[in-house]
Amino acid sequence: MQSSFHLLHLGLSDADVHRLLAGQLVIHCPDMLLVPGSHTAIKSPMEGPGTIRLSHSEGITYTLYPNGGLCQRDLMAVLAMEAGKLIGADEMHQLIAVDTCQRAWLAEGLLPDFEHGPGGAVVQGKIAELELRAETTAEQHDTLEMILPGRIRFSPNTSRKETVEIAGEHRGYRLSLDMAQTEVCGIKLEFSHQDQVTRVWGSAPRGGIRAETIDAILESLAIITASEVHWFLLDHISDGARRIRVRMPRSRVDASRVGPPVEIRTPSPASWDLFRKCVAYYSQRPSPQMPTIGQIFGMIVDAGRGSIEVESIVLGTAVEMLLLHHVVPASPSASPPDFTPDANRVRQFVESQQDLAQRFRDRLKGFLDGIGSPRAKDSLEWLRERGLIDKKQIKAFGKLRNPAAHGAVPSADGLQEHLDLCAEVLVLAYHVLFALVGYQGDYVDYTKRNFPTARYEGSLTSNPKPGG
Repeated sequence: MQSSFHLLHLGLSDADVHRLLAGQLVIHCPDMLLVPGSHTAIKSPMEGPGTIRLSHSEGITYTLYPNGGLCQRDLMAVLAMEAGKLIGADEMHQLIAVDTCQRAWLAEGLLPDFEHGPGGAVVQGKIAELELRAETTAEQHDTLEMILPGRIRFSPNTSRKETVEIAGEHRGYRLSLDMAQTEVCGIKLEFSHQDQVTRVWGSAPRGGIRAETIDAILESLAIITASEVHWFLLDHISDGARRIRVRMPRSRVDASRVGPPVEIRTPSPASWDLFRKCVAYYSQRPSPQMPTIGQIFGMIVDAGRGSIEVESIVLGTAVEMLLLHHVVPASPSASPPDFTPDANRVRQFVESQQDLAQRFRDRLKGFLDGIGSPRAKDSLEWLRERGLIDKKQIKAFGKLRNPAAHGAVPSADGLQEHLDLCAEVLVLAYHVLFALVGYQGDYVDYTKRNFPTARYEGSLTSNPKPGG
């Protein structure tokens, strides 16, 4: 069996997609090859027939029936793996499987396991992602199609004609406003709902849709909708190469208390303006900032599904991460001042005061050590001086973050005040986001009752102006 194949009938049928959604897809593969990494315990490839299954309970799994069985050495090598040890990429396996339609599936990063049955030992394992590849030299443009589980709520801005049928007979047409179209970084994008899934389609000049661009689109969509966004089918054609990637649809998650930064329930240009700004922000970074803004706001949304104490801690931490990993690198002058020389002078003085209790001196030295560490409040004050946030938000950040970090919980009488602080810090996080990506426009003000629409005008690139 060769390590590369001529791919025929590339792609998935509608029936395959429905089986995948139902968690009932089985791919029969007459030829499978499991290739070990350069530093795996098992040194020799294993090949034979097998199956790939996609189910809601187990995810994506594979079963390989090795030709000639398994040697005792391979079985002992797997048993000798050390629990708790971090496993490197070169210690994992790669699977190449040709199905009955002559499609060649690829999966990487595998850790095989062994089971014994009536027919002998078989190789089994879990797969995070399946992939199909082919060359499509006839394509003059890059294209992208993603299928996301569930009907993700977004702000529609485009109508489409739908056929009306009654009792199976054509009765005419109707216009439905449930689609959105926008363009960013030279990519034309379309968002729509089909049955119980959300479809994202894109087109750009050749070479215009890269892997990192797809990540930017997904994370930006997650930010403007305040929801989890994960594809389970992705068809990407770029520079004449086609990749179809398959993952298991994620289960529906509970709703979060955290709302989106802009209005998405009704047609509104604000959400797609913010979307374009977020995608452009990703593309302008010299290298991906870790954590990304999408990951940070994903933490906030996820925390909104937990307890109010968890949400409090995550909101404070998320603001600090935005400042440390995005605001300061983008604007070095926002970096907190360095008090290390002054702190060292005071430390020497404390050391010279031998009449002070040792534990008291240790506490003072610990305090001085903390002075040298960057403070989020200093960066927040820098933003306030430029009119990007206000004093009320900085005060709310301190009142929420500091007690939460030290284990304090709101009392029954103070619950409303605590919720108001969470809302204030959430809007603070959104304002930092707006300043970073250069968004100026309407947003949802969660600090006021009934969440009215307000307007943000700040920008990191604008001239400094007095803050509030």
